[in-house]
Amino acid sequence: MYDTLKFKNILVEAGLNDKQASGIVEGLTEVVMDDIATKSDLDRLGDKLTIRFGAMMVAAVGILAAIIKLL
Repeated sequence: MYDTLKFKNILVEAGLNDKQASGIVEGLTEVVMDDIATKSDLDRLGDKLTIRFGAMMVAAVGILAAIIKLL
């Protein structure tokens, strides 16, 4: 997350008027915030990866057990 007010003030100090600066900040915030992963997004991803890794381990142990049995 970034400080939108600070960003707007930087744009105004650089010579943009208040309306222009607000429009840039609003547009950039909308575009950027749609693509940023939140902590809850990362937590859900971690849960999914844990489940998938567990399933792969179970499959690997099953395959290894079948190979050992054949030998």
